[in-house]
Amino acid sequence: MRLLDRVAIRFHILGRAVSDMISEQQMSRELFRRDYRVGPGNLRQILDDLVAETLLTQDQRLIDGMMQNVYRATPAGRMELGRDRRLLSKLTHEVFGDAVPPAPSGLVVDAPGHSVLSSMLAVQVPASQRDCRKAPEQGRSLAHRR
Repeated sequence: MRLLDRVAIRFHILGRAVSDMISEQQMSRELFRRDYRVGPGNLRQILDDLVAETLLTQDQRLIDGMMQNVYRATPAGRMELGRDRRLLSKLTHEVFGDAVPPAPSGLVVDAPGHSVLSSMLAVQVPASQRDCRKAPEQGRSLAHRR
């Protein structure tokens, strides 16, 4: 799994866990709907890491007749999400400037105001902006991101 994918998934999990208690199965289905291809082992590892970092709490609840792990953001998790949102906003502005490209067509948002990191990361960058060999006066080089 790419590092950026892992970070995006962590961000998404924290965003959901701030507003709702979530189970692994719910999170897995939601990530799949948003085109994240994360296996159960990788998802479990990310959740375990967030619990170890005290960003999430873990509990067990009876859901649909089965005991399942459920997660909720801690106060530290809420603070981390706020810092991550500010950092992502800053990064988006640094990379795209004032002309942030529109979100891809067909983007699905579950609820009004619900943060969707996948929409921010799936933005299509025009080929002219991807070329790292450009002269600085033609546009900002993205070589520092590689």
